[in-house]
Amino acid sequence: MGEGPLVPWFSLLGLSWGGLFDQGHWWQLLTHPLLHGNLSHCLTNAFFLYYFGGRIHDIFGEKEVWRTAAWSTLLGGVFHLLAQGDTPLVGASGAGMGLFVALTTISPESRMFPLPIRAHNLRNGVVLSTALLLLMIPTLRIPVFSQLGELIISLGGASLFQIGHGCHLGGALAGGMAMRKYFRKPVTLAQLKRERAEREENSAA
Repeated sequence: MGEGPLVPWFSLLGLSWGGLFDQGHWWQLLTHPLLHGNLSHCLTNAFFLYYFGGRIHDIFGEKEVWRTAAWSTLLGGVFHLLAQGDTPLVGASGAGMGLFVALTTISPESRMFPLPIRAHNLRNGVVLSTALLLLMIPTLRIPVFSQLGELIISLGGASLFQIGHGCHLGGALAGGMAMRKYFRKPVTLAQLKRERAEREENSAA
């Protein structure tokens, strides 16, 4: 992890295999989203939580946002431990990915501003690329995939494997499961507007 004033906090609050199982720091499953590696990391996660969480809030209310974010954080942490547990995990990426996948699952045909891409295509692309990068982590020693990862590192792409792909994939799966009731019959824009209007009418009554 290097040196610096934040290193002890990363060891105490960041999620790692050694911290959780060797030292018994069970709280790391809940505290790792509170720390971030740098400002851009923090701002990216803040955007995901604000934008996608805000959209889910408008549709289903605050309870669904917290439920989806919590399960995505926990499952993202578990996937990180299994794939990259030697490296402390910090950041709310699991929750952000979960909310992103949840929104693109319930509204798959919407356009994801500012990209001219349908939500379900963007979701599938992000999840697939995350899964492939996870398989390519050299330390996992997965035949063919690990060799591809080593090739990417030799070409200057080592930073790609400093990202918590396990956390991202676990969070994405949790977000999808949170919206599993919509898998077979995705909601339409008209339905979302109607449900929001009914909720606002009930809250005003």
